[in-house]
Amino acid sequence: MFTADVPITKPATERIAGRLWQKMNPQMPHAVLQRRIVSLLGMWADQTGSGIVGTEWEFRLLQPDGSVDTLVPDVAYLSYERAGAQGIEDIPLVAPDLAVEIRSPDESAKRRELKIVRYLSAGTRIIFDVDPQTETIAVFRPGRARELITADGCFADARLPGFSLDLGLIFAPIRRR
Repeated sequence: MFTADVPITKPATERIAGRLWQKMNPQMPHAVLQRRIVSLLGMWADQTGSGIVGTEWEFRLLQPDGSVDTLVPDVAYLSYERAGAQGIEDIPLVAPDLAVEIRSPDESAKRRELKIVRYLSAGTRIIFDVDPQTETIAVFRPGRARELITADGCFADARLPGFSLDLGLIFAPIRRR
């Protein structure tokens, strides 16, 4: 069922719907946004004791059709509750609660959209599609319409109790350049 035939590369290679795609080398805005999001999310997870946060963490996601995707979100949160009795593995075989994908300049819209669909179909509860150029985050949740949060907005969701993300603070460092 789960195969490890995705080559180990830097940056990572992902398998999405049977096709291999190598991630792109992050540039400054991507790196700064990733650091800020992982710091805030990680502090929240540590304070609540609810789960683990990591960057560039490989997940093997079983799809409803029986296929397996290998996805490496820029930032991921996996709750202890979701990990279940097996605990949190080096390469989880369960979808993250939250997957954060930060757009790269050369990444195609088709690939981004496919990843979002695959995360959702595997059970990811929240996906952030972070756009450094427009300073927005598109939030995707199963069974709900896409929510667009602008640079002056804030994200909060009952599935992450007590966590909020002020977009003005997240995007501030990349505005100063």
